[in-house]
Amino acid sequence: MKESYRLALKPAQALYLSLVKLEICRSAIIIFLILFVVKGSAQVVVHESVEDSIIVSEITCFIDHQGNLSKEEVENLPFSENIEEAIELLAKNNFERRFWFKFNVKAVDSISEDIAVSFPPFSEITVYVRDDIGKEEEKKVGVEDLGNYYFVDSNQKVAPLLQTGQEAEVLVAVRHRSRMFKIQSFYAFIATKKHFDQVKMKYRPSKGGDGYVFLLFCGIMMFQGLYVLLQWYLVRKREYFYYGAFILSVFIYYYLRFSAFYAENETWAFTDATDVQHFNDALLIIPIIFYLLFASSFVDLRKRDYKLYMAIRIFVGFLFLCLIAQVLLLNTHNDINKMIPILIVLFFQIPFNIYALIRIARQKRRIAWFLVIGSSVAFLSHLLANLIPVLTTATSGVLSPLEITMLGLIIEVIIFNGGLLVKAKESDRERIEAQKSYIEELKNRQSLQAEFAEVRDKISSDLHDDVGSSLSSIGIYSYAAKENLQAGKTVQASELLENIRRSAETTLNAMSDLVWATNPRNDSNDKLIERIRSFGFEILSARECIFKTDIDEEFYLLELNQADRKNLLLILKEAINNSAKYAEASEVRLTIRVLSNTCQVQITDDGIGIMTNAEQGNGMRTMRKRAEDMEAEFDLFTGEEGTTIKITF
Repeated sequence: MKESYRLALKPAQALYLSLVKLEICRSAIIIFLILFVVKGSAQVVVHESVEDSIIVSEITCFIDHQGNLSKEEVENLPFSENIEEAIELLAKNNFERRFWFKFNVKAVDSISEDIAVSFPPFSEITVYVRDDIGKEEEKKVGVEDLGNYYFVDSNQKVAPLLQTGQEAEVLVAVRHRSRMFKIQSFYAFIATKKHFDQVKMKYRPSKGGDGYVFLLFCGIMMFQGLYVLLQWYLVRKREYFYYGAFILSVFIYYYLRFSAFYAENETWAFTDATDVQHFNDALLIIPIIFYLLFASSFVDLRKRDYKLYMAIRIFVGFLFLCLIAQVLLLNTHNDINKMIPILIVLFFQIPFNIYALIRIARQKRRIAWFLVIGSSVAFLSHLLANLIPVLTTATSGVLSPLEITMLGLIIEVIIFNGGLLVKAKESDRERIEAQKSYIEELKNRQSLQAEFAEVRDKISSDLHDDVGSSLSSIGIYSYAAKENLQAGKTVQASELLENIRRSAETTLNAMSDLVWATNPRNDSNDKLIERIRSFGFEILSARECIFKTDIDEEFYLLELNQADRKNLLLILKEAINNSAKYAEASEVRLTIRVLSNTCQVQITDDGIGIMTNAEQGNGMRTMRKRAEDMEAEFDLFTGEEGTTIKITF
């Protein structure tokens, strides 16, 4: 069965491994392109419709490596740096540096509208414009200065320059630390403000319904996350907390984009583009952490696969280190590529997740398959979303890459919800089984207590009947012996002393059996057989009689309570004692057979048999009474060939 399961799993493993290779290759290509990006060249772009009416000079550049020079200090320095070198340093996203670009613009009289300029989406852009009469204006249009794209008076990347027939000198100060936008060139797109407004409305992302798709997805994620956290508050199970945290972290990741790029109403925009750039990379890692913790708790890896459980814990620690590294890279002055921690996470996460899912699938549990299928759907949707831009340049498809990822996440949520319901049912069933076991345990305890009470009462009765009467007899015999000795009747006194000895010996044996039966260390059938053998060998060897035993192994597995074990011991001792005293036997055999529903204990001797009056003696009555207490059948067979006592229970 195990081998057939492995054979059935091989196609799935092959598919997973092929996907791993594809994802690793894709990640390697991305790393290569980021680390060895082709240097862009500076360019000045003039819109065709106004190209003949706008005159632009060549762009010059100055690099402030420390980023502490003022505008006045920079104006007195030579702008002689290489534009390509400036673009290469800008791409490192080190906000310690500041880049200054300078050019002149002139608009002829044929233009009837004001002229503006647009730049790449740098983090921080300050535009200083000085017209031909010496008037100077300062405009801030960077992402960090203006925030959200759609709730400011002017376009985020557009700054007014001059009016019709004017000439202006433009000085642009740029800092950049955004991983969101990869800048490979510096350009100044100069056109009328009307043209920029038209372009802005035409390509606004929220047009065409994309914004509503994002809003719907974010709403689903938010309410799902709050619902799961409410369930966690009620049931206090870790998997609910981790799953709710995973859903809410996904919600925050997508809502930042909706708020900054898609929201059409400022009421819904709690964040802006600045937040997207600061928290984007961290919010890519945090959902992975909570997802792994959820998966570990969801399928009980700590109990079922401790090796994988520890591997996930170690990998989560590794992800935390990558998260810290990402935050430090974005908030300290450095030239290190800001994508490195994310790429490291992607490079190791994909194969690790597939390895974990394959191990989880081997549990052959229904709850494990919910996790495997749900995770596979999300993984394939993410992979497809990343492959679409690589395989095709078309942008007018039914679903965008992000929408494919959102669809996969919604399907995953539906599957995981089903899994949580199944697990809740399993938990209820386990709780009911635990309650039944607890009730059964209580019944067993009550039964044991009743048994102990019965044994206690029996011990009290035995002490009163056997030991009490024996001690009373000893007292009477002692008084009579004393009287006979005083009267000089030594023969009678000697007989009385012999009676005292026998009574004391009987009492001692009875006390020994009572102590043995009540000792917890003797609560087993092997201890019972051991005591009977010891007693039989001791008493029969003195009569030159052989004692043999033949015990079924199944007898040692039978469960006898303390009272039954004591009664069986005393019956067998009485039978052995009778054989030693009266049977004149040469062999006594103890045989115990365990049949389907009964146990037969038989003791046989090859002596002269029992006389009729002896069958009605006190010893036989005692054995029959003890058999009745055991709810067992007592049978006696005697004759010239010997005596057999059989007890069936």
